[in-house]
Amino acid sequence: MDVEGNDVEGKTDGISGIGADLTGTGTGSDGSGSDRTRGGVQGSESGMTTAELLGNAALGIAALVAIWALLQALGVNVINWIEGQLGI
Repeated sequence: MDVEGNDVEGKTDGISGIGADLTGTGTGSDGSGSDRTRGGVQGSESGMTTAELLGNAALGIAALVAIWALLQALGVNVINWIEGQLGI
């Protein structure tokens, strides 16, 4: 039963997938075995959102800045070690 008292067992509403066959074993309208599902996730939810992409970009930039700072500090130490070995 849904919130309005309607019997929804075994029925699908086409949007939220209530009772939808997400295993891919059913018969879709195109005969493919599944209607609008891809790997158990409905097609409308399979892509990345703008917020997820911006979050990943921010993490990538933060990682690049951290690597750059580490290499800059390490580079100074390496140059000083080489100069010490050469006696310059």
